[in-house]
Amino acid sequence: MTRVMVVDDEQELRELVKIVLKSIGYATVEAADGHEALTILRADPRFVVVISDVHMARMDGVRFLNELKVYQLTIPVILSSADFSSECVHAALQQGAVAYLPRPFTPRQLIDVVKQIVDKL
Repeated sequence: MTRVMVVDDEQELRELVKIVLKSIGYATVEAADGHEALTILRADPRFVVVISDVHMARMDGVRFLNELKVYQLTIPVILSSADFSSECVHAALQQGAVAYLPRPFTPRQLIDVVKQIVDKL
């Protein structure tokens, strides 16, 4: 089964993403911030993609991307945020995000961006 990690400090959003991805046959694992996500990924890096919020306490999405590099984890990361200014999008992509998903997003937009990444693997 295709495994996706969802990293967000809003539990309701993690639940929504989980429901949408489950509807297309993907399994999800949740983390409340980048620190928790790194702990999970270091123990088991078998995920096809990570969807991460940009703005979170403890460790935000951009720092999370940098930490993945430190631990040599090469998992594609989709960053998501309500801040879709060109500076934020540019910074996310420059740090290694494979896509940027602006919020709010529809279930169809979520499915499309995840499938686009998974289909390239």
